[in-house]
Amino acid sequence: MAAPPLALDGGESSFVGHEEHLACLTHAITEGRSLAIIGPPGVGKTRLVSEALRRAQTTLLVVGLSGVREAPELVARVAAALGITGTTGTSAEALARVERELSHTTRMLVLDGCESLCAEADELITHWFEASPTPFILTSRRRTGAPCEQLELPPLGVEASIDANVADAWSEAAELLRVRTLELARIRLGGDEREAVERLVRSLGGLPQAIELAAPRLGVLLPGQLHARIEHLRRDTDHDLDASIATSFDLLEGDGQSCLLACAAFPGGTDLEGLEQVVAPEVDAISGLMAARNHSLLMVTRQPGHLRYVLSRSVRDWLVAHARSVGTWHVIEARHANYWANRAATAVLETNASQDEAANLKAAFETCLLLDQHGAAEVALRLASPGYGLPYTAARDLLARVDISELPTLQRAKVRLKSGTFNRFLAEYRQAESDLEDARALALKAEDARIEVEALVGLGCNASAQSQWERSRALFAEAQVAGDDGSGHALTLAMVGNTHVNQDAWSVAEPLFRESISVAVQRADAFAEAFARLSLGVLLVERGAFDEAFGELVDAMGIIESGRSIRFMNSRHLTAVALSHIARVRQETGDSSRALVDFHRARRIADAEGAKRAEAFALCGLIGLLLELGEFRAAEDEIRVALPLIRENGRDYEGVMVTLRGVYYAMQGHQSDAERLFAHAAQLLERDRRKVFAAVLDVLRGHELPQGSELESFADVRLARRLRARFFVKPPEKPLLVAKDASFFRLSDQAHNVALGRRRAVRGVLRALVAARHAQPGVALSVDDLIRAGWPGERILPSAAAGRVYTAIATLRRMGLRGVVEQNGAGYLIPAEIPLLVHEDA
Repeated sequence: MAAPPLALDGGESSFVGHEEHLACLTHAITEGRSLAIIGPPGVGKTRLVSEALRRAQTTLLVVGLSGVREAPELVARVAAALGITGTTGTSAEALARVERELSHTTRMLVLDGCESLCAEADELITHWFEASPTPFILTSRRRTGAPCEQLELPPLGVEASIDANVADAWSEAAELLRVRTLELARIRLGGDEREAVERLVRSLGGLPQAIELAAPRLGVLLPGQLHARIEHLRRDTDHDLDASIATSFDLLEGDGQSCLLACAAFPGGTDLEGLEQVVAPEVDAISGLMAARNHSLLMVTRQPGHLRYVLSRSVRDWLVAHARSVGTWHVIEARHANYWANRAATAVLETNASQDEAANLKAAFETCLLLDQHGAAEVALRLASPGYGLPYTAARDLLARVDISELPTLQRAKVRLKSGTFNRFLAEYRQAESDLEDARALALKAEDARIEVEALVGLGCNASAQSQWERSRALFAEAQVAGDDGSGHALTLAMVGNTHVNQDAWSVAEPLFRESISVAVQRADAFAEAFARLSLGVLLVERGAFDEAFGELVDAMGIIESGRSIRFMNSRHLTAVALSHIARVRQETGDSSRALVDFHRARRIADAEGAKRAEAFALCGLIGLLLELGEFRAAEDEIRVALPLIRENGRDYEGVMVTLRGVYYAMQGHQSDAERLFAHAAQLLERDRRKVFAAVLDVLRGHELPQGSELESFADVRLARRLRARFFVKPPEKPLLVAKDASFFRLSDQAHNVALGRRRAVRGVLRALVAARHAQPGVALSVDDLIRAGWPGERILPSAAAGRVYTAIATLRRMGLRGVVEQNGAGYLIPAEIPLLVHEDA
C-alpha cells in the first residue's frame, strides 16, 4: 500500500513571518534533531513545518493525526505512512513492524496534530523517540511527553520593529496581510493605508489563519472598511477555531479550566496576584496555569519583575461565551470587578499604568456600574489618572456615568475634583467652576484639607484661564492659608507668578518664580522647585534669554525624572513640557535637527503619560519647526492629527493651531485662505488678550510692531518673522485674451496671437473652458463635458475619450497656456484669479 499523499502543503503562496522560529526549526532538521512545535489553533504550526522542510530539502514522511486519540489509531496511521500493509493497528504485529521500520528508515517523520492523543499514545511516541534513530517533528496545541526540544509558536507580532534604516516599517502581521492581499486579491496596500492595516491585524490578534481569511476580502473592501466589519470576519474565523478550542478545553482538568475562565475576565492579561483573586479559593492556580499553557490556550509573557498570563482574542471570546452558556460568567465578572475596585483604591496603580491594565479597568468599570457604584467610582478615578491614555473628554464622561448621590462624602469630593479639572482643561469653564466649588464644599464637610487646597488651586487656575487675574490670585492665597502647614507656599508663589505671565507682567512674574525656587530649596520641596524652575524657564524662553532658560529647563527636567513620590508620578508630563521648551531653545539658536528630535521625544512622553495637553503643546512646537524647515507634507500631516487632539483636550490651544494652519496656507501661496484663518485665530485668542499672541498675528499678517517694542526679542515673534519671510507670494497673473470663437488666444506678454483655426477639437475645448470660466468661475469641466465640446456628436469609448481630452489640453499648454489651464480632480478649468478678456471679432 502506497503512503498517503503529503499532508504538509504550503501552497503556492510565499512564507511570511516567524523568521526566528523558522531558522531554529530548519537548523534542527538539517542537524537531524527532533523538535516539537507547540502553539494555539490557527497560529501556523503546519505551515511553518512545511516551509522548514522545503528549505532543508529533506526526505520525510507525514502522518496527519487530526481526530486521532487512541494508541491503535496512531499505530495504524504511522503504518500506512510507512507503507506497511496486511495488519491492523490493534495488533502486536503492527506495532512490531512499525518499530522495525522506524529503526531502519532514514526519512524524517512528521506527526502533525498530536494534541488529541491520549496518555497511552503519548507514551508510545516517547518510546519511539527513545528507541528509533529516526528524527521526529511534532506539531501540537499542547505540550507532549516526547523527550525533545519544545518550540513555542506565538501569533505574529503586531508592533512594527524600530529600525533606523527602515522608514515606515510594517509589523510582522501587517506584512503577512500585505503579501497575501497582493497574491490573493491582486491589490497592493500602500503606505497611506498602513495605519488601517495595523489596526486590522491587531484586532485579529496577529493570528495567521484569521489574516489569511481577511486578505481576499481586501479585493472589495478597504482595510478601514474591513475593520469596521471585523465582527463578521471574526465569526467566519472563529467558526473554524471554536471546535479546536473546545477540544483542547475539554482535555484540561478542572483546575486548568477554572484558571482559563478566570484569565478570560482580564482582557489585558493578568499577573499571578490578580488571577488568584478571581479564581475560586479551592483551585490550585499554579497547576491550572501549567495545564493551560501545556495545551497552548495560555500565553506567558515576561514583564519586569513578574510574568503575565495572556489569552488570544479567539480563546478569550470562546471562554466568555462558554462561561455565559453554563451560567458562571457573572460570578467571575463580579470577582474581577471587586479585585480592581479594591486595587484601584490603593496608590499602587499610579506608578504602574499600562494599556493592558487600562483594558482590565475598563472591563471592571462596566461591571461595577451594575453592581457597586462605590467600586465604579474608584475604578473611574484610577482610569482618569495620567498614564492610561484616555482623552480628557473620555475621562470626564467616564466619571459622569457614576451615580455619586449615595457615595461617601470624601469620594464624591474626589469625583467632583477630577471632573472639574477635566472641564477646565477642555475650556468648559462654567461647568468646571461648578464642579470645583462642589469639590471644595464636600472637602470642607469631610475635613480633608488636601482636596480643599486642590479645589482652590483648580478654581484659581480656572479664573486665570478666563483672564480673572485678581480673583485667581485671591484663590491661590486662600489655598495657601488652607494648607496651614506652609507646605504649599512655594508652589503657590509659582502659580501666582504664572498669572502675571498671562497678564504680560513679566517683570512681576520673574521675581516670584525666583522666590518660589528659593523657598522650595529651603523647605526641600522638590516638586515645587521643579515646577518653579520650569515656569521660570518657560518665561525666559519666551523673552529670548535662551542660555539661562536652557539651564533652568534642564534642572527642572532632572528633578522631575528623578522624583519617586506619587506627586511626581502623576506629573511626568511636565518632562514633556520642559523638553518642548528645550526644543524651542535649540530651534532659536540654530540647532534644528536636535530640536526636531526633542519635539518628537516630548510628544512621545506626553502620549505615554496620557497628558494630552502637553502632547498638543509639543505638536504646536513641532509644526512650527516643520513649517520653518519647509517640510510642508509632514506639517500638514501633524496639523491633521493635532486639531482633533486639541479640540478634545484643550480648546485654549485651538487659536494657536489655527494660526499655524494659516501659516501653512500662506507658505503654499493661498494668501486669502491664510488671512481668513488668521482672522479666525484672532477671535479664538481674544479671550486671552495677550500681547505676545497679538504681536505674532500682526507680524504674520504683515503689520509692523511699534518701534522699540520689547516683544521684538520674544521667541514666538522671532519665529513669526522667519515664517513670514517664507510666505509664498504668487506673481500677478498675466491677462489672457481669447477670440470669441476661440480661433486664437494671446497672453499679455506674447507678441503675436496663437492661431487655432485648423484645430477644431482644440478650439472647442478652449471655447468650453472660457465659457465655464465666465459662467461658473472655479468649477472644473469634466472629461465628458470637454468631449461634447471638442468632438460634438461622436460616440467615443471612455478610455479613448480621456486620451483625446488629455492630448487637447497638452496641446493648449504646449502652445502657451501652461499654468493657465489647470487640472482640478478629474476635470480642467481656467482659474478664477486669471484675468480673462474675450475679443468679440474672430
